[in-house]
Amino acid sequence: MRTSISLVAALALFRQTCAHVVMIEPHPYNLDTPPLAQVGPLTAQFPWPCQGMSGIEEVTTVTAGTTQLVRFWGSAVHGGGSCQFSIAYGDTPPSEPTAWHTVYSMIGGCPAEAVGNIPTTETDPHGRENGPQCGNDSGTECTRQFNIPIPKQMKNGNAVFAWTWFNKIGNREMYMVCAPIKVVGGTDDQSFVDKLPPIFRANIAGQCTTGNGVLGFPDPGDYGVVHDAVTPGSNGGCEVGVEPVFQDPAGGGASQPASPSTPSPSTPGSVGTPSAVPSSVNSPAASMPVSTLITSPVASPTTTLGQQPPASDHAKCPAADTFYTAAHTKTSNADPSSKMTSGAPSSKMSPAAPSSEECSAEPPSKVTSAPLSSKPSTAVPSNQVSSAAPSSSGRPYWAVGMDPCPTSGALICFTPKKFGICNSGWALPQDVPAGTVCVNEGIAHEQVQ
Repeated sequence: MRTSISLVAALALFRQTCAHVVMIEPHPYNLDTPPLAQVGPLTAQFPWPCQGMSGIEEVTTVTAGTTQLVRFWGSAVHGGGSCQFSIAYGDTPPSEPTAWHTVYSMIGGCPAEAVGNIPTTETDPHGRENGPQCGNDSGTECTRQFNIPIPKQMKNGNAVFAWTWFNKIGNREMYMVCAPIKVVGGTDDQSFVDKLPPIFRANIAGQCTTGNGVLGFPDPGDYGVVHDAVTPGSNGGCEVGVEPVFQDPAGGGASQPASPSTPSPSTPGSVGTPSAVPSSVNSPAASMPVSTLITSPVASPTTTLGQQPPASDHAKCPAADTFYTAAHTKTSNADPSSKMTSGAPSSKMSPAAPSSEECSAEPPSKVTSAPLSSKPSTAVPSNQVSSAAPSSSGRPYWAVGMDPCPTSGALICFTPKKFGICNSGWALPQDVPAGTVCVNEGIAHEQVQ
């Protein structure tokens, strides 16, 4: 049954989704279903842990002893900062801090290395803004992506993967986006996990407040990378961070900064669309079983609430009196992978100039309810390559840089040295691990003649 709904509650959420940064891979909770995963920091409305999100759209399989690609969508990167990647076991995000175990700490350069924020080049169907994508872990003035090593000794089972971020400049905030995962290829022993450091928490109720600059963590753990020197005084009222001595995780490989792709963004607006292809993929050890060499598929949004108008380089949030509507499809036994109809903005959906760069959680004063047109908007900012906009070919916005494929979940061989995992009809071409080839839709050790 097709119904038209008034987004009174969702409008308040939209005001939090329009700026900052959100993790999009591994596929987070509520990326496309209300309440939407937020690009903003943890607040009373979107609390610890995981912004209060737990709506599963897709579960990512993470293989211990390999790396997990982490990608982001956003433009308000606040100069970068420090971040951690943590795992908690269970089917839902636990509120107990000690249940979270840090597998990787990143000092500086997360999720970007920038003077301030980067320009907005596009928006997703929910109004979340995006800027230039580096396509690697070392570009500047663009959003980076990282290959996070997952130690071989990790415990198998259902878990939650979390990215937490402490921004370099701006308000003192803590960001947290979480994704449901399943760890395989590891062990059934909890002892290694119990030795991992706890997640660092600050800038939320009941916790200390950090200062500005690149933050050092009091317990960064044994695994991580240093992109920038810690700023003196960045700990604020929190425990002073220690100088890390990082080592390579067993079986997972080190995640060192990759060489910038060509061209590497160095000025705002030099790249206008997200690059789905990583410049380098850290490979597992050649001695690993073939079954551990398969990487996770690229996360793909599954549901849209109606296409929001592309924002200009200056517009970060709609004004308080902006009208927004959306058409919503409901069925008695809805398949979570089914897509809602994406519509173009109505004549009342052009946002006025914002009063400030940051989002406001206050709901707008006027709301209308009407079905949307099924024709997507084709307006593209001047500094954005047109391929990022919805195209007549049917390529979704998240599939830029990906190739079509026939069967979801299948491994596809593009060439003997390029493979991908089919996800909703699209696969990301990736290099096979060193010493292997892709043949007969599988990864095998290369035969030396």
